[in-house]
Amino acid sequence: MKHNEMKKVKRFRIGRLETASDVRKFLARMVKSAVRAGGGSQTNDAYKVSLMAAQLLKAIEVSELERRINELERKIQ
Repeated sequence: MKHNEMKKVKRFRIGRLETASDVRKFLARMVKSAVRAGGGSQTNDAYKVSLMAAQLLKAIEVSELERRINELERKIQ
């Protein structure tokens, strides 16, 4: 495939992924991008990134629970 025949790959900013809502929005954009791509390497890349984002989401959830537990323990002492 010649350079001028290559599909243009849409790129987007990831931004900050600090909350579950941030990760949800990011994953929604990844899904839309992969569906529009219709398969191929962009879909594979989206799948890999979604796996990493799922791990990030789990870490955010655990971190938030840890923060809340620490706050409750501080209040009862």
